[in-house]
Amino acid sequence: MEKSFCPLCEREYDPGSKFCLDDGSELIFRSEDAMAGQVFDGRYRILHKLGEGGMGAIYKAVQISTQKPVAIKVVAARHAENENTIRRFQREVKLQSKLEHPNIVTVIDFAKTPEGQYFFAMPFIEGKSLRRMILDGGKFSLPDFLALAMQICDGLECAHAEGIVHRDLKGDNIVVAHIGRQRVAKILDFGLAKAIQQGDDTGKSGPELTSVGMAMGTPAYMSPEQAKGEGGKIGPISDLYSLGVIFYQMLTGSLPFRSDTPWGVMHQHISEPPVPLRQINPDAPESIERAIMRLLEKEPEKRYPSALALRRDLEMVARTTPGLMEPTAPEETPTIMQPRFAETLEGNPTPQSRGLIAALLALILAVAGGGYWLYERGGAAPEPPTPATVAVVKQETPAAPALESAKPAPPPFAGQQPVTPPEPKAATPETKAPVESAADKTEREKRGKIADLLAEAEADMKAKRLVEPEGRNALEKYEEALKLDPANEKAKWGMNRVADYYLELAATAAGSGDFGKAEEFIAIAEEIIPDSAKVLSARADVAEMKARAKENDAEERMQSWKKIIRPKKMF
Repeated sequence: MEKSFCPLCEREYDPGSKFCLDDGSELIFRSEDAMAGQVFDGRYRILHKLGEGGMGAIYKAVQISTQKPVAIKVVAARHAENENTIRRFQREVKLQSKLEHPNIVTVIDFAKTPEGQYFFAMPFIEGKSLRRMILDGGKFSLPDFLALAMQICDGLECAHAEGIVHRDLKGDNIVVAHIGRQRVAKILDFGLAKAIQQGDDTGKSGPELTSVGMAMGTPAYMSPEQAKGEGGKIGPISDLYSLGVIFYQMLTGSLPFRSDTPWGVMHQHISEPPVPLRQINPDAPESIERAIMRLLEKEPEKRYPSALALRRDLEMVARTTPGLMEPTAPEETPTIMQPRFAETLEGNPTPQSRGLIAALLALILAVAGGGYWLYERGGAAPEPPTPATVAVVKQETPAAPALESAKPAPPPFAGQQPVTPPEPKAATPETKAPVESAADKTEREKRGKIADLLAEAEADMKAKRLVEPEGRNALEKYEEALKLDPANEKAKWGMNRVADYYLELAATAAGSGDFGKAEEFIAIAEEIIPDSAKVLSARADVAEMKARAKENDAEERMQSWKKIIRPKKMF
């Protein structure tokens, strides 16, 4: 086996080493893959191969300028040779760059190597695909299913709202990553199947078109309209059918349709009903079964109208199923703070609040009962009670010792020895709340600081204080929040919103012919989100508009000169 080497310092190591001792980088083994160690477009160094599919091979790489891990998907030769497919890829990447959502993995780059290889670059997600999780662990529990299912619906709704249809939704295209204490679902490869389909379209339909790799989707997950080759009917509702297959598989551990051949599976999608979910998993609630079977309806109009409508039904199940907590609520770090008593009365009472309420009721009843007993005794015997009688009263009303001890003891009768009052019992020390540790306090203060920064940044956004004035703008606050929590999705989303605003200003300036101003706005956006596909796309669009404007100016000047030097007719 050849020696491994560091992709940064290029120091060689003996077999068995995994990380560089100088800089901690992951070592590369050339003998494992011919691509290992290559640099794509001068920006991405390939580490090792992750897998291969119908679209091409995918590799783990590192972005040289930032040392961030990325995933590189090399387009298969049969697609790269088709100019229509490449143009569609470029267009879809430009559209997909608009998708800024925590449950979507967006393509950040699409380029070509000097050797002629086209590739995509996207953030590297450390996690497992849904398909791999099912193969390794079987079906999901209901709480885990609901937590991930609602996240997938959120991501899908975001894409559909932008007019982007996945067309190849499946277990392999959804990765579950661990971010902090949460599991987050990430959807991959939006719109790329559409690019292949339309780029490779040669007028064929049905099985011929489907036979082109991943052109129409994956047979096990494709909708009936995809299986029939009815391109005009494919839309967001088709993605929901594929989502129904995924959800069915998550709760049963198996696919709803199985056959020895892809054509057999496609035929079942078109004409055969799936086995009811509860026949395989009787523990699943009927409401969940109804939702998934509705997703698997053959006719698109009978399915859910949107991912949002499906998400609402899933959320209702999470809230109404006995013993099931809200699955989408993030896990908070335990603190010493307890809910206020008023809050426990407004919502569902906690076990502690139920015990407190019961104790209060018992105290009220005991006091009321003791007072009524004294009243009845006083009516029957008008003479004042003796100390012994008082002692009896105290024994029969132990719930109100404070009220009795507050009264002065009556004087003894003549000839009677005074009764010595019992020694007061030592007060039971109150249970103190656990002392907040320094680490918990620091974490709580950090979360509060981040929340304040995000709220201030949102106010600055509304007031259009984006990058100016210095010290009082949205961008600085989003950046400060990310320094405190580099994984904060709201802060990342906010920075993208600031960049989008300047890209819109650039488009407006370019449309009015002020290309210098447009380039200034694009430069600001690039500082906010460097190496972004949307910035590169905007710069290319402005350059194209500028070139077109020059051509138009040249044409207008030529026409003007023709009018001036046109020879006069001689009569």
